[in-house]
Amino acid sequence: MTSITKVLLAGLLVGSFAACSGDDDSGDGGGGSTTSTTDAPDTTTTKASDEELTASQFAVPFTLDKPSEWSNPTLGPPNLYFVVAPPESNSDYTTAIEFMTPLAGTAQEVVDGITDGAGSNYVLSEPTETTMGGHLATQIEVALADGTAGEPRLFTLGEGGNWSLFAGNRGRLYVVDVDGKPVVVAVEAPDADFDAFSEEAEAVLQTVAF
Repeated sequence: MTSITKVLLAGLLVGSFAACSGDDDSGDGGGGSTTSTTDAPDTTTTKASDEELTASQFAVPFTLDKPSEWSNPTLGPPNLYFVVAPPESNSDYTTAIEFMTPLAGTAQEVVDGITDGAGSNYVLSEPTETTMGGHLATQIEVALADGTAGEPRLFTLGEGGNWSLFAGNRGRLYVVDVDGKPVVVAVEAPDADFDAFSEEAEAVLQTVAF
């Protein structure tokens, strides 16, 4: 059972998210000439067009831009859970960015619940201040402690779901205060892939607008 399916009951898998493709910038780049040229070769790499996603049904609506090859599966109630994942992620989406609506009432209560709830099962960094989408946020690095059995709950989502880190993964949590409403954003991936994926994820999170 994955941390995603543990979070949400199958009977709640409803709703969908709007997605609209961005402009396709994959021009031919070289013109139509068939004659030889002495110009320096074009060494630029064409980037896949991004897609703007709108999480209009999320508790705190937002938009973001994701690489077009990333997926946006519907894995839970759209007011509680929103995920984007790269193509290398498996069917359990162990590599993903997750947006979640927590049970706690304020961002500080969420942070306190995470730090208090870690117990001996999780190793957390000291919370640090940052921003996301122009709003204040708290960032916490997360890992399972050595010897931890299973994937224990770290915090509770709205409607009683729980979030836990996949075994073998590392994670980074952002608790964002959006005009008094808390949003938890999780970036997680297998330990060996986390550093590389977190850089990709950061580029996506830079586009978030609440």
